[in-house]
Amino acid sequence: MLARLAACIALLTAPALAQPAIGDRSPELGIEELLNAPPGAEATLEALKGKFVLLEFWATWCGPCVAAIPHLNELYETFGDRMVFISVTNEGRDTVEAFQKNEPVIANWIGIDADRSLFDAYKVRGIPTTIILDAEGRVVARTHPARLTSERMEAYLAGERDEPSVVPSIRTEGETEEQLEALASRGTRPGVDPYHPSETAPETILVIRKALLSGQGATSSRSGDAGTMINASPAVMLRMLYNLPESELDLSAIQETEDKYDLIFAGIDPGIVRAQALQTLGLEEHREQRTMTAYRIIAGPDGLRGTTTLPHSGFNTMGRGQSIQFTSSSVPVSTLAWLIEGRLGLPVEVGIDPDTRFAVNLALPMSSTAEEIEPVLTKAHGITLEPFETEREVVVIRPARRAAAPE
Repeated sequence: MLARLAACIALLTAPALAQPAIGDRSPELGIEELLNAPPGAEATLEALKGKFVLLEFWATWCGPCVAAIPHLNELYETFGDRMVFISVTNEGRDTVEAFQKNEPVIANWIGIDADRSLFDAYKVRGIPTTIILDAEGRVVARTHPARLTSERMEAYLAGERDEPSVVPSIRTEGETEEQLEALASRGTRPGVDPYHPSETAPETILVIRKALLSGQGATSSRSGDAGTMINASPAVMLRMLYNLPESELDLSAIQETEDKYDLIFAGIDPGIVRAQALQTLGLEEHREQRTMTAYRIIAGPDGLRGTTTLPHSGFNTMGRGQSIQFTSSSVPVSTLAWLIEGRLGLPVEVGIDPDTRFAVNLALPMSSTAEEIEPVLTKAHGITLEPFETEREVVVIRPARRAAAPE
């Protein structure tokens, strides 16, 4: 199963014919069997003439495809009276019917394309892929389901088309480890596969796979809704995806493993990226309220010192033996609270003027407690950490519990 999920944009063979471009007339659908459709329904261009059509290429084993089903069901609920939704798979009826016995259940038509003629006609190399046809059977969009908002759907129905775009290519097998190391040495760019680099980042990509290089250190980069993480452990990958303080993300139930993963994403709803990562790793998310100790930054009895009126200049961190050195000519107190929270693993709030900025040069212990950190803060900046109890929502990540099939 992991071998199949290793590439979230799955590799599929395709002929040399060019894929239909935006504005081109669709090839014949060639769907061999319809499930979940009204009696007598036909999935041919002639039968669907005059109707908008959404073709969703998917598979039961494809994590991103399954994660996108609830979103597609919501779109179907809203637009199903104006557009025919067909989820196209090359899997057999038995496989699909078994899948439909558990959540999430596909609400719209399901087309069986056993010979993959429609996959090949559209040159679908990665799933999920969404194709939208207008009432004349011409292609108006080729995209990822996560990019389909209600506004975009209304725009398509009103006659808009997407701009032609290049479908992101996926690395093929065959590179040697030396070639992969040479590619990886160039660094990472958000949303770009370092093992198959391109000049411009694809608008939409989602890849989660077993790391292609073993024994390498983790590297990552992120900007907005795009990110790339190479050779990361499950815990490191999840910390990046959730981007929560340590106190609000509990990963203690994750079993330690030597497995490492590559993650590349862009233009995908963050919830879908997280859902696919959890499914690939065999994990699930649970949220609960917890009471915990927190700390508030306040001025000590002698007042604050080391403040500055210089504009924020960012900060640098560097490991030095058993401590981490934080330096900045001007850092907001909110950032300082974030740095302290990272050392304590507990919430830290600001109890002084939020516009206060400090010129910092702090050496904080690698594994810190409030008792260890407070003297450093007091000596440098006159800061005291005031403890208090608070209630916070905590995201708990744990092994997935398999749902029992309905009787």
